[in-house]
Amino acid sequence: MSGPSALRFKKGVRYLNGGVASGFRHVDPDAPYPARLFHVKGRRNVRVKEVELGVASMNKGDCFILDCGDQVLVYMGPASRRIERLKAITAANAIRDDDHAGKAKVVVVDESASGDEVEAFFTGLGGGSPDDVADEAAGEDDAAFERSEASVVTLYHVFEDSSGAMQTKKIGEKPLLQSMLDSGDCFLLDTGSGVYVWIGSGSSKNEKVKSMEMAAQYMEQKGYPKWRSVQRVVEKAEPAVFKSYFKTWKEPEEQVGLGRVFNERQIAASQMVVFLGGKASGFKNVHDHDTYDVDGTRLFRVRGTCDLDTRAVQVQEVAASLNSDDVYVLETPAKTYLWIGKGANEEEKAMGERVAGLVSPGRDLETLAEGEEEDGFWDSLGGKGEYQTCRDVDRPLLYPRLFHCTISPAGCLRVNEVSHFSQEDLNEDDVMVLDSGDEVYVWVGRGSDDQEKEKALEMAKNYIKTDPTERSLDTTVILRINQGEEPAAFTAIFPAWNPDLWEGLASYEDVKAHLAENNAALG
Repeated sequence: MSGPSALRFKKGVRYLNGGVASGFRHVDPDAPYPARLFHVKGRRNVRVKEVELGVASMNKGDCFILDCGDQVLVYMGPASRRIERLKAITAANAIRDDDHAGKAKVVVVDESASGDEVEAFFTGLGGGSPDDVADEAAGEDDAAFERSEASVVTLYHVFEDSSGAMQTKKIGEKPLLQSMLDSGDCFLLDTGSGVYVWIGSGSSKNEKVKSMEMAAQYMEQKGYPKWRSVQRVVEKAEPAVFKSYFKTWKEPEEQVGLGRVFNERQIAASQMVVFLGGKASGFKNVHDHDTYDVDGTRLFRVRGTCDLDTRAVQVQEVAASLNSDDVYVLETPAKTYLWIGKGANEEEKAMGERVAGLVSPGRDLETLAEGEEEDGFWDSLGGKGEYQTCRDVDRPLLYPRLFHCTISPAGCLRVNEVSHFSQEDLNEDDVMVLDSGDEVYVWVGRGSDDQEKEKALEMAKNYIKTDPTERSLDTTVILRINQGEEPAAFTAIFPAWNPDLWEGLASYEDVKAHLAENNAALG
C-alpha cells in the first residue's frame, strides 16, 4: 500500500466459492468462513498480498494477517520492525471494517501474546507452531519485493464489443489510477498473488457474468495455484486490499486531498495551494475549511519551475520557516506581504504574485526584498530569528536528494532514492541520507540499529567520493542528525515541516490497547 492511510476505507465485499464455477448459485451464509492468509511486506510501500494458507508461507521477519471471519489475527514476526507492525494492524483494521462490517475482533500475536492466542492463530492456519516459522533470511528483501510487486500488478479492461463478443485489453501497470476504472464496464486486476474482477455499476448483465468466466480462464492460462481465488468486487464496495493496489483512492464523499483544493480554473493552471492539515505538511488543523487561521496570519512558501508548475505550501508562521532561495506570501489581518529572498529570480517573484492573488484576493500586496523588512513583518512572525540564508553562488547548483538505507537479511546495505520526498518519508525505523547540495545529512531514526547507522555513514562518504561534481570529502560536510533534533537548515529542505509529527503518532502499545478496547466492546 502506498502509505498509512491507504486502507482507511468504509465498505467491502467478500467473494465466496460458488461464484465462478457455479454460475453464482446460492452460497450458504452459515457455511464455515474460508480462512485466508495475507503477507504484509515492504518498508516504504507496504503491500498486502494473499499467500497460500500454511506455516510454510511465513517467515520471522515479516507480518502476516490471518482472516478467520470472526477473528482477524495479526502475526508479528519477531524480527519485524515497529513501522511494519503498525501498518499490519492498519491493514487488519481495514479488513475488519471493510470485509466484516467492523464485527470481527483483531488479535495481535506477538511476543506478549497469550498461549491461547498463539494456539488460535496456528489452529486457524491449519497447523504448525512458532518454531515452524522460517527465519527472517527466508523472506524476500523488502526492496526487492517492492520492485517485483511493481512489475506484476496489471489492470485489464473487460468489455462487450458492438457484436456482443467479450474482449479484454491491457490498460495499465503500477502505478494504477482509480480514474482508469470506468463505471460502464468491468475490469480484471492481476496482482500476482490473486485476481480481482471489478464490476462497474453501469456494466451490462452479460459483462458481469462473462467477466467472471474470463477471469477463471485467465487464472488457468497463467497456471495460478488453485488456492488463489477470483475476487468479485462491486463498484463503491471495494475491499481494502483491492484499493491498496491503486496509487490513490478517493471515496465518493471525500474531498480532494487532506488540505484544500481550489476551483477548476486554478487547478487547470496547475497552481496548487496546500494548507496546514494537507498531506504535504502533516499538520492537523481543526479549521481546515476556514478562510483564515485562528489569528488571521498565514505564511506560504512558493516554489515551482514555471507558470504551469506553481505550488504554495502553508508553513509555520515563524522566521525559521524562511529560506533565502524562495519567495513567501505572508497574510496578516492588516496587510499581505510578498517576501523576496535574495536567491529568488523574477519568475519566482511572478509566481509569488499569482499565489498571493489566490490565497489573499482583493488585497493590496506589499513587496519586501530580503533585508528590507519592516517591523510589522517580523512582528507577524513572532519576531526576528535565524533562517536558512543564501547558498554560495560559486558552488554547483544541486537539487536535494533523499536516500532510504536499510540492511537486508543477508547483512547488505540497500539504498533506494526517494523522489518528491516530504517529511513523512523519513522512516523512524531506518537511516536516511539527505544531500542538500551543500551538506550531506545522515538522519538517524529512533528505531534504527547500529549496523544501519555505521553503514549509512560509509554510504554517505562513498556517495561524495563518486560525486561527478567538484565536491569531495574535504569540501563537503557530513552531519549526523538524530530524529527529533533536526536543525533549521535540514528542515528547510522539505516542502513543509511539522516538529510534532512523530510525537502525535500513536505508539505500538497504544494501538494494541485500543484494539483490546474495541474487542471488549464486541463482547
